[in-house]
Formats: sequence, structure tokens, C-alpha cells
Amino acid sequence: SILGNPETFQEVLDLVLPFVKVLDHSLRAYQFRFGFTGTSYRGEQWVVPMDIGVERVKGIMFYWTTFKSAATSIRRIEELIDKTKPSSIFVIQTNFAANVGLASMFSPEEVLFPLMSKFEVTDFKRQQPNQP
Repeated sequence: SILGNPETFQEVLDLVLPFVKVLDHSLRAYQFRFGFTGTSYRGEQWVVPMDIGVERVKGIMFYWTTFKSAATSIRRIEELIDKTKPSSIFVIQTNFAANVGLASMFSPEEVLFPLMSKFEVTDFKRQQPNQP
């Protein structure tokens, strides 16, 4: 594992970081021409644990530290989510995403968020898995 060897991890980081920086810069420039403002949706095969109440989650600020995509259609997310596992669907109000649908190999309804996008949780709902 590269995480177990600091020297190897640094070598990989040195190789990858310039490309990440170019992609992040390009995405931010792309947003000015193909920016997306509105509601988007992101599904995650993860759910807030049952012992954590809604009141403890609302208002929390968090960052997605990597590039993340979302769909402009909840229907698209519902198609992709594995309904046999617990999941969460983020409903995202944004004015800082790039509409990459024309270039996407996944969906014409795709938007992309840059590195370190900051979000506030305003509400959430646990999605329980369907029973077979």
C-alpha cells in the first residue's frame, strides 16, 4: 500500500498533483461558460447512522475533498442507487457547478463540482433498502 510507505506516497503525489491542479483550474474556468445553477442530486451508498438524530446533522458544514458529480434529475440517481443497500440522496442547491453533460460518458444530466466544494446540510432522509 502506498499509504504505508511515505516515500512512495510522496512520489505518487508528486506525479498526480500537477494533473489535479490543471483539472481543477480548467473546471473552474469551464464553470464561467457552462456553469450550472439550480438543484442537483447525488446518491451515496452510505447513510447517517440511526443513533444520530436529524437535529445533530442539520447545519453541519462539510467539504467534498475530491471532484464529485451529481445529476440534474433525481430519476437518474434513483436508477443508479442499489436499492438493496442503505443509501442517501443529497439534494444540492448550487450556483457553483459545471454542466458537463455534453462531454459526459455517463449522462447528459451530469454536473461536476470542483475540489473542496463546501456544503451545508439543511435536511436529510434515510433511504432504507428494499427487502427482496
